[in-house]
Amino acid sequence: MKNIIVIVLITFALPSILFSQYEKADAVYDKLSDTYTLLDDGSVEYHSYKKLTLKTHYSFNRMYGETFIVYNPECQKLDIIKAQTTMADGKVVEVPKNAFNEVLPRFATGAPPFNHLREMVVTHTALEIGATIELEYKITTKAGSFPALMGNKTIESRSPVRSYEFIVRVPEGQEFHHRMINLRLAPEMMSENGQDIYIWRISNLPQESGDAHLPPADFYQPCLTYSSAKDLHRVYDAFVGQSTFQQLDLPESAKNIVRSFKEKFVAKNQLMTAIRDYVIQNINYWPVPLEYTNYQLRPIAEVWASNGATQAEKALLMTAMMREAGFTADMLAVIPGRLYEPAIGSLDIFEGFAVNVHNKEGNFVLSTTNKNSNSLIYEMPDKDFLVLDGAIESLKLIEKGKDLKLKADAEFEAELTLTSDGDYSGKGEIKMSQYMNDFLPWEANGPQKSIGSIHGFIGEKDILDFKTTIFNQEILEGTFSIKSNKKLKSDSSYYFIQLPGFRNGIAERHLTALPNERFTDLYTGRPIEESYKISIELPDGARLLNKQMKIEKMKSFGNFKIELEQKGNKVIISRHIELNGNKVRASDYLIFRIFMNEWNNIRGQELIILI
Repeated sequence: MKNIIVIVLITFALPSILFSQYEKADAVYDKLSDTYTLLDDGSVEYHSYKKLTLKTHYSFNRMYGETFIVYNPECQKLDIIKAQTTMADGKVVEVPKNAFNEVLPRFATGAPPFNHLREMVVTHTALEIGATIELEYKITTKAGSFPALMGNKTIESRSPVRSYEFIVRVPEGQEFHHRMINLRLAPEMMSENGQDIYIWRISNLPQESGDAHLPPADFYQPCLTYSSAKDLHRVYDAFVGQSTFQQLDLPESAKNIVRSFKEKFVAKNQLMTAIRDYVIQNINYWPVPLEYTNYQLRPIAEVWASNGATQAEKALLMTAMMREAGFTADMLAVIPGRLYEPAIGSLDIFEGFAVNVHNKEGNFVLSTTNKNSNSLIYEMPDKDFLVLDGAIESLKLIEKGKDLKLKADAEFEAELTLTSDGDYSGKGEIKMSQYMNDFLPWEANGPQKSIGSIHGFIGEKDILDFKTTIFNQEILEGTFSIKSNKKLKSDSSYYFIQLPGFRNGIAERHLTALPNERFTDLYTGRPIEESYKISIELPDGARLLNKQMKIEKMKSFGNFKIELEQKGNKVIISRHIELNGNKVRASDYLIFRIFMNEWNNIRGQELIILI
């Protein structure tokens, strides 16, 4: 009875806005279902059915004119059960044979080891406004291809769905574990014909939002993790137990690369960065999803010879090269923190792969596809990093440290003297912490490169005598002198001074061109605080043309303060902003939009000086 009550609530306790979507939508799913069946012999059948009514020209010209089905012919068989269109006048048109065409999946392009993969392109015919597409197909996977029947399903759709079902069938008595987040919905459970059946039903599933600044799906979308394995350790053992993980010997040519780096770079962090950059730049990245590799990695020698790799293979190669260089290094699986649950054995929670390198500075978690400026521990605090090592007896996450703070802060101060010909000089201070601290490139190239993270009139070439007072993974603090490398931008007797701002702070979140309305919560990213204070001594007779100002805003999601004044020959401007959470409620969106528009207003970002 409890399950029935839950289902009724999911079906009927919905705001009227969900039902109005049917009128506004380009298309509507009348029914959508996914069914997985674990058979007695260990093979798995996936059955998909959709019934979709088209409501606009856009829906069939751009959205749903084709369906793409990826599968692996080496271990899977695709069967099309039904493919037809019912036209607006009721006429039924079967999809012709020449509308089924196999191609290479885009993610396997240029990746010869994965050129056996196929993508069936089903071109739907007889499409018009009011037409209904029906497609039903089945993919059968051979026994032993996967460690278990497992998955991580994000329940979302580009168009609203009147009725959605997710069904799992396993042999009667078979162990089966599941967990749903972001939706309080338990499955219906029954036994039939020697199978235990689990059914999740959702009525009136809204279409996914097209708004910008949405959080990761696991923050707000229903996510179902499921598995027929005993627990995560069971499939973990199968994954790290493959021979590739035990055979990390590098080919001689790869060892030569490592030797050359060891001779060139004495500093450990420079050596570590050089190896990382080599793997990123010289080993092609093939973004083949793990499930289409059957959760298998190719041997390191084969990866090296092919000059290309999946993300998991890149991570294993980088781990081997780091160890060859003398580092203690481990391959990691990157997992959204909200999805990590050791009791449920699904490898599909692995969002990506990274490498952890240990040295005297601590743990550096490195990306295998991007040149992260600091450890991913700082850049991805909402992720868990699982060590992948067949020699350990229990699951092990990387320790992030009890003092790891979510909020990053950055400060920039400068005292300058401006001459009548547009030159300037003075001194300054800078502080950057957490993910805003570009530790690795600065460690390699010198901390003065910190000014490269600042946009505005003060450039990297203007900085002299940079001295660090604190310099580690977590924080950079330093002082410097300033001498202009080039004159200020001018127009006749007017100088235009674009004030400094951090590129990798609020600016990179692109909270500038915000639309007039929004119906979903806005994700602002991690909490952040930025402060700027600039004083400029003007030459005799010069004056500030900007209006002096003092603006201060205090809201539930943050605050800012801007002050601009001229005292004698000195212009002083201070700017401070803080966003204290990662989400702005939809009900506060218009207030937030005004808040950000005021902060981004050119009045507080550019000075105009008349000489």
